[in-house]
Amino acid sequence: MKIPYFSQLKNYTLASSVAVIALVGASTTLAYAGDVVIDDLKIVDKDTTVTIKRIEVLGSNLEKSEILKLFETGTKKEESVALLAKLQAAKFSIPDIEVSGKNEFKGTFKDFLAVNIDKGKIGKLTLAGFEGGDKAPKGPTSVKVGSTVMESVDLSKILEAARTGKPPETMDFKNQTSKVFVNNISVVVPDEKTPKDAPGGNLSKITVGSLEGSTEPGSGTIQKGLFEVKNFVVEFPKASAEAKNLAELGYDKVNMGLKVRGNVDEPSKKFNLEEMTFSGVDWGAFTVAAKLENFVHTPSGVTQDARVANLMAAKISNIQVSFANSGIFDKAVVLIAKQQGAKPEDMKAQWTAMAVGMLPAILAGDPAGKTIGEAIAKFIANPKNVTIGATSKGEALPISSFTAAKSPADILSKINVTASANQ
Repeated sequence: MKIPYFSQLKNYTLASSVAVIALVGASTTLAYAGDVVIDDLKIVDKDTTVTIKRIEVLGSNLEKSEILKLFETGTKKEESVALLAKLQAAKFSIPDIEVSGKNEFKGTFKDFLAVNIDKGKIGKLTLAGFEGGDKAPKGPTSVKVGSTVMESVDLSKILEAARTGKPPETMDFKNQTSKVFVNNISVVVPDEKTPKDAPGGNLSKITVGSLEGSTEPGSGTIQKGLFEVKNFVVEFPKASAEAKNLAELGYDKVNMGLKVRGNVDEPSKKFNLEEMTFSGVDWGAFTVAAKLENFVHTPSGVTQDARVANLMAAKISNIQVSFANSGIFDKAVVLIAKQQGAKPEDMKAQWTAMAVGMLPAILAGDPAGKTIGEAIAKFIANPKNVTIGATSKGEALPISSFTAAKSPADILSKINVTASANQ
């Protein structure tokens, strides 16, 4: 299934850019020049207009004329970057940022506030929300975003990259605690493949309960990280092919989640992926966990070949894959059986025979084939959960060894395989 692209949302880009400009513009230091207030500012860029009724900057080290240059479309990039990299202020606030553009687009950012920011480093940034939409010919588009909170944001290296034109070699999150949280996102966009007058209309609805990301120091030289998306819900137009495919499985929408959690110890070149879980309400959860050695951070400016080489040189000491069923397997069995004119129990018997009979043959008689096949057969009979894991017998295996293997035996001889179901 293909989630609709947001081609109609380009008006939001300029508005967001204005907010980011404001984001970088605030901080606390001893070098404050004073307070700056700017009223009734209008920015026009081609077919988009941004109106800011009031800007307040407390403890600014820049003059009013310099701050104005940050918002003027005629300011050269080099000058803007230099000012942003220099800017210090205790507080930078904009109560409202109004945006208008093509197709009667209108949008408003509410209560932007940045505090304790020094030369691209922001102590905390908050945005109460955004709401906007247009009346495009193929259907109206609307976007709503709840509160946004960012803490301990460091954009200094991004500004340096903008000044030099070279990507930052590393964002260097070591010993930093940074957090971002966004909640209640709602997007409505027309599905271009579905007619406007189709039963139920042609609007796709996408909502996100929350987005969260963080990085913080762990014990010793370890740095921990988290990224999580909760309740990513997609509702396709009822007349669309995607909605019909979902209906065949017994669903009227997709409700997904993603959680990635891990830690890295850069000096020892170890990376621990504690979990990467893709989940779906009334579907199930697919989880991968792994431990890597010889894990080298790849600078942003290197070639793609060098990036791939670093990845292939990393070594896997342990990997575990698991699936917990909460409805999708059962529905899939019924649907596939219907498509093939068979009974669900007959399909399950066929899959069980393949797992028990074919896997050992595919794995050239290695005991791992029997272990995995029996676990899968147990899951098919009573689909609750299944887990398959592999641990290196000696040294961790380079990722390149998996792609270079000529047969399963080349890998199986170097790992211990475990498998279980319904534990």
